Amino acid sequence: MFTLNDNSMKKYVVAMLMMAAVSGIYAQKSTTKAEAPKPKTEAEVTAMKLKVLKEALMLSDDQYAQFKPIYEQYRAAIKPYHHRKCRCDNDSLTDKEIKACLESSFDNAIAMATVKKQYVSKFAKVLSMRQVEKLYSMEARMQFHMRNEMDRRNGEMSHPMPSCDRHVNKPQK
Repeated sequence: MFTLNDNSMKKYVVAMLMMAAVSGIYAQKSTTKAEAPKPKTEAEVTAMKLKVLKEALMLSDDQYAQFKPIYEQYRAAIKPYHHRKCRCDNDSLTDKEIKACLESSFDNAIAMATVKKQYVSKFAKVLSMRQVEKLYSMEARMQFHMRNEMDRRNGEMSHPMPSCDRHVNKPQK
């Protein structure tokens, strides 16, 4: 029969307590994440993004106070172009309709890029250029994750994650 001496018993109890503590931490993290409220309105999405950006860009309270209205204007200026996506992959479309859809998509992309370009100088009044680049990079990633979440909710396939180094000019090989 197996017996434990006092020293072994202490080690056993300490090990069990540590395992219980670790499992409790993981349980708290998973329930906290599951209970996090999902944004429902455009204002809630903007507030959530501002919170993430303030932390990621390491903005001081003063910088944040200057950045927030510019970012809200940017979101309002870019919003119409996010909702004007054209789905050209419908099998029932004619070649003429596909061409019109593609041209519309390209025009939309140009308009969105123009707005983004205009806001570089506005953001640069408050942020360093490195922070501006990180802002646009994070915007792209957040948009990607939102699109994937919407696709998941609609039962559609996820898209591959775009490269994080798309803004960096790499030397040609």
